[in-house]
Amino acid sequence: MINVRTVENDADIDTYLDVRNRVHPQTPMPREVVLVDRLKPDHLDLIAERDGIPVGAALVSEEVASRLSPGDHGSTYGGNLLACRAGLYFVDQLLSGGLLADVTRVGNHLGRKLTTLAGKHAIVREVRGRGLMWGLDLDRPAAAVVDAAREGGLLVNATAKTVVRLLPPLTITETEVDEAVSRLDAALGAAARS
Repeated sequence: MINVRTVENDADIDTYLDVRNRVHPQTPMPREVVLVDRLKPDHLDLIAERDGIPVGAALVSEEVASRLSPGDHGSTYGGNLLACRAGLYFVDQLLSGGLLADVTRVGNHLGRKLTTLAGKHAIVREVRGRGLMWGLDLDRPAAAVVDAAREGGLLVNATAKTVVRLLPPLTITETEVDEAVSRLDAALGAAARS
C-alpha cells in the first residue's frame, strides 16, 4: 500500500513519501520505481513477506543518508543470507530477466479487459489500476461480488467497502487473465441481481 500525506503542491511530495508496501508476489515493483523517479522521496521502505522468508530494505535520499550512522536504523526484516539472495534474484528478474515487461504486457491486457467488463456492468463506477494491481469501484458494497467470485473459484478482495481489488501473481498469463475476468463477469452479474 502506498500512503502519501495530503499535499498542497508537488514540492510537498518531494519532502515526504512514506511507502509501506508489503510486496505480495502480486505487487509489481515498477509502481515504486515510477514513484521514486517522479516523486524523489526522502525515505522508502520495501518489505516482502513470502512463504515465511521476510526481507526488508530502507532506501533513503543522500540527505537522509548523510545523517545516519551505523546502528541508527534497524529492521524487523533485516537481511539474512537466504532472504537477501532471494530478494536480489527477484530484482534481477524484474529489471533484467523480462519480468517487468511481462507484468506490463499482461497488466495492460487485464486493464483493457476490466474496462470492457465495466462497460457491461452498470454497478461498476470506475476501473483503476496499474501493472497487476487493479480495482473496480462499485456503486454498492463490494462484499457480494467478493463472495460470488469466491463461489466461482476466483479470489478477490474488498477494500474501502466499495472496491473489488485484484492482485494476481506476477506470473499470471493472458489466458489466465481471460479466465479470471470471465469469472469476475459472472460475479458482477450475480451481485447486480441480488
